[in-house]
Amino acid sequence: STYVEGLVRRNLTVGARYDWLEDPLAPELETWAIEPYLSWWQSEFVRLRAAYRLLHDPILDDEDGRFLFQITWAAGPHKHETY
Repeated sequence: STYVEGLVRRNLTVGARYDWLEDPLAPELETWAIEPYLSWWQSEFVRLRAAYRLLHDPILDDEDGRFLFQITWAAGPHKHETY
Protein backbone atom coordinates (compact mmCIF):
# COMPACT_ATOMS: atom_id res chain seq x y z
CA SER A 1 0.00 0.00 0.00
CA THR A 2 1.02 3.54 -0.66
CA TYR A 3 -0.81 6.82 -0.69
CA VAL A 4 -0.23 10.49 -1.27
CA GLU A 5 -2.31 13.33 0.11
CA GLY A 6 -2.16 17.07 -0.39
CA LEU A 7 -3.81 20.07 1.21
CA VAL A 8 -5.82 22.13 -1.29
CA ARG A 9 -7.33 24.53 1.23
CA ARG A 10 -7.34 24.79 5.00
CA ASN A 11 -10.05 22.12 5.34
CA LEU A 12 -9.91 20.33 1.96
CA THR A 13 -7.50 17.55 0.97
CA VAL A 14 -7.13 15.40 -2.12
CA GLY A 15 -5.29 12.14 -2.30
CA ALA A 16 -4.86 8.77 -3.90
CA ARG A 17 -4.17 5.30 -2.56
CA TYR A 18 -2.67 2.34 -4.42
CA ASP A 19 -2.72 -1.25 -3.16
CA TRP A 20 -1.00 -4.21 -4.78
CA LEU A 21 -0.60 -7.81 -3.70
CA GLU A 22 0.65 -11.03 -5.18
CA ASP A 23 -0.64 -14.51 -4.40
CA PRO A 24 2.30 -16.40 -2.79
CA LEU A 25 1.16 -19.70 -4.36
CA ALA A 26 0.56 -18.22 -7.82
CA PRO A 27 2.79 -15.14 -8.37
CA GLU A 28 1.16 -14.42 -11.73
CA LEU A 29 -2.07 -13.52 -9.89
CA GLU A 30 -1.69 -9.88 -8.95
CA THR A 31 -4.53 -7.99 -7.32
CA TRP A 32 -4.44 -4.20 -7.32
CA ALA A 33 -6.68 -1.28 -6.43
CA ILE A 34 -6.45 2.46 -6.95
CA GLU A 35 -8.56 4.98 -5.07
CA PRO A 36 -8.54 8.75 -5.58
CA TYR A 37 -10.42 10.66 -2.89
CA LEU A 38 -11.48 14.09 -1.69
CA SER A 39 -11.77 14.86 2.04
CA TRP A 40 -13.52 17.85 3.60
CA TRP A 41 -12.99 18.61 7.27
CA GLN A 42 -16.25 20.29 8.23
CA SER A 43 -14.78 20.87 11.71
CA GLU A 44 -11.97 19.35 13.74
CA PHE A 45 -14.45 16.64 14.81
CA VAL A 46 -16.17 15.81 11.50
CA ARG A 47 -14.62 14.63 8.22
CA LEU A 48 -16.52 13.81 5.01
CA ARG A 49 -14.81 11.82 2.27
CA ALA A 50 -15.82 10.89 -1.28
CA ALA A 51 -13.78 8.33 -3.19
CA TYR A 52 -13.78 6.13 -6.25
CA ARG A 53 -12.17 2.68 -5.99
CA LEU A 54 -11.15 0.58 -8.96
CA LEU A 55 -10.27 -3.00 -8.00
CA HIS A 56 -8.71 -5.58 -10.33
CA ASP A 57 -9.24 -9.20 -9.21
CA PRO A 58 -7.43 -11.78 -11.38
CA ILE A 59 -9.13 -14.76 -9.72
CA LEU A 60 -12.56 -13.54 -10.80
CA ASP A 61 -11.05 -11.98 -13.95
CA ASP A 62 -12.99 -8.83 -13.15
CA GLU A 63 -12.56 -5.12 -12.49
CA ASP A 64 -14.95 -3.51 -10.07
CA GLY A 65 -15.43 0.23 -9.77
CA ARG A 66 -17.47 1.86 -7.05
CA PHE A 67 -18.07 5.22 -5.43
CA LEU A 68 -17.60 5.42 -1.68
CA PHE A 69 -18.85 8.03 0.79
CA GLN A 70 -17.56 8.15 4.35
CA ILE A 71 -18.24 10.23 7.44
CA THR A 72 -15.94 10.20 10.45
CA TRP A 73 -16.74 12.02 13.68
CA ALA A 74 -15.48 12.27 17.23
CA ALA A 75 -17.84 12.69 20.15
CA GLY A 76 -17.56 12.93 23.90
CA PRO A 77 -15.54 14.91 26.41
CA HIS A 78 -11.93 15.78 25.72
CA LYS A 79 -9.21 15.68 28.37
CA HIS A 80 -8.38 19.38 28.06
CA GLU A 81 -11.98 20.40 28.79
CA THR A 82 -13.54 20.38 32.26
CA TYR A 83 -17.19 19.47 32.75
